[in-house]
Amino acid sequence: MKSLINDKLEAEFEIFNTTQSCCIIMHGFDSSMHSRSVTSLAEKFAKDQQNYLRFSFKGHGNSQGSLSETCVSNQVSDLKSVIEFLEAQGIEKFKLVGSSFSGQVALCLANQLPEKIQKIALKCPLISGAELFASQLGPVGLKQWESSNKHEYPRYNGEVLNLPYNFYQDLSQNEPLQFLDNMQIPTTIVHGDADTTVPITQVIRAKQLQPKIELDIIPNADHRFSDPKHFQLMQEYLYDFLSED
Repeated sequence: MKSLINDKLEAEFEIFNTTQSCCIIMHGFDSSMHSRSVTSLAEKFAKDQQNYLRFSFKGHGNSQGSLSETCVSNQVSDLKSVIEFLEAQGIEKFKLVGSSFSGQVALCLANQLPEKIQKIALKCPLISGAELFASQLGPVGLKQWESSNKHEYPRYNGEVLNLPYNFYQDLSQNEPLQFLDNMQIPTTIVHGDADTTVPITQVIRAKQLQPKIELDIIPNADHRFSDPKHFQLMQEYLYDFLSED
């Protein structure tokens, strides 16, 4: 069933049993609910008649808003709206699937609402965006970003998006590295050791902070799991973890 949540977020969902939890499948930055990884996972849930919802964050897909206004705080707010929508359908517990940028979003939401989240499954997740930008740009680059209030981000379509400095500030203010050691929600991470977008060091750091995290590393897999065998394996890891009781 297709829906517009709060008249702003495009979504598709199927509720087979309101006594079950619902899996919320999120996409990455500059992507949408129509991405291959989101739709294929949703199809697996539908086939096995398990509750799911996929949606596009504001500024993505057919949802309202501007991509330039994207930040962790805004996406956490979008995710809360999705949860409230599902609660109105009778759902009480949720499983989160985060991909890349929405990995940090999923962790931050779970930290705020731990009583509502049963599981977290993350694909090539951003754990600390602030740390990633700091390592890439260095002190001088961050200072230039602050003074110019723009950082050129190359989009998948070849265009360039100018990210304002408050994008970085918001990443710093929503830092999973500060709470991962106390997080008790069952969590799995699937990552490729050839990922050059989100270095594998990010998820290794997460595993060190919270040893209970399950970490599956796929050799030679890139950020998008471009090899069909890598993609299939990633999907199997995520689905098997999420479908377990």
